[in-house]
Amino acid sequence: NRLMFVPYRRLLENPQAMCVQIMAFLSLKPIEVDVNNIVGPDHSRDIDIWGLPLHEINSQIKHSEPDWQTILPDDVINWIDNEYVRMQKIANM
Repeated sequence: NRLMFVPYRRLLENPQAMCVQIMAFLSLKPIEVDVNNIVGPDHSRDIDIWGLPLHEINSQIKHSEPDWQTILPDDVINWIDNEYVRMQKIANM
């Protein structure tokens, strides 16, 4: 019944502070996160279970190329911007 927006830009600007905010939102005891050595879940069986590789978690919190704007067609970007105006405003605060 709760939702937390994590603006990508804020995560990149101050990953440690954003991780602390996320842990507080989840009512977890804050711990120091080594943002340069992220260990994600083992997703080696994604293909066996789901039939496709779902995602890959980088070992660092950093901007990765390409930007989503270079992947999605303009009409999809415009639809997202129009459909989710309030979320876009929150993300760009």
